[in-house]
Amino acid sequence: MNFPVKIYNLLCKTLEISKFGEFFTEKPTVFLFWHSNFFVLPYAFKDSPVYVLVSPSRDGEIISRFLYHFNLKTIRSSQRRDRFKGLKEMVDVLGKGGNIAITPDGPIGPRKKFKRGTISLLKALNVRVVFVGWHILPFGSLILGIPSGFPCHFQRS
Repeated sequence: MNFPVKIYNLLCKTLEISKFGEFFTEKPTVFLFWHSNFFVLPYAFKDSPVYVLVSPSRDGEIISRFLYHFNLKTIRSSQRRDRFKGLKEMVDVLGKGGNIAITPDGPIGPRKKFKRGTISLLKALNVRVVFVGWHILPFGSLILGIPSGFPCHFQRS
């Protein structure tokens, strides 16, 4: 897993990360990312007090192991499996003043649309919500459009 982490860090060092507003306050926060924007999450939040909601699937295991390299903890749950266990863990983390990051559109879509119940859950949790996104400014560089939003910069000569 070290080689992919090194490549990821190398790519992320080419990014300029700007955070607008106060990300971490005394109030517990839920950070929302679209699935297509997940790429930047480990780098932007490395060594931060954030628990990331990750599927209990095999893909989720790979993601959990990857996030471990950035000192990010995970809550393993999905809408289909371990739903109430995951909800209890989220409530516990937030109750202790922790922060969580979730992708409200889910892995199977529809893309960039909130899953049913997400808004109700956020209202019931009564926490601060920060929607986190990113984009690439094509100023002075050619951007390859890869569906996942993966940033590939190639300088024009």
